[in-house]
Amino acid sequence: MDRSQRQEARIALAMLPTGIALTIGSFVAAVAFAVLALLGPFLGQGWPLVAWHAGAALVGLRNTVVGIEVMSAFDWRPLPLALALWLATVVAWPGWW
Repeated sequence: MDRSQRQEARIALAMLPTGIALTIGSFVAAVAFAVLALLGPFLGQGWPLVAWHAGAALVGLRNTVVGIEVMSAFDWRPLPLALALWLATVVAWPGWW
């Protein structure tokens, strides 16, 4: 086992807890945002906020799948896109503007 293979093995071991955290966090966020999107009109929220909740729920569902991929395949390559989508969701929150 050469140096690059040892480094790859260390990265792969870090992907299991990372995938677990991403999966659990994304699933909880997806459920919470889906509930808020469904209840938003009844709570008197504006449509931009309801649309944001729905979009955040979809991003949460997608990131749940990516978290399972990261956890099962020990591959870090899908992780940056998942984190970028979460960052874009936070930046797009209507409360900022």
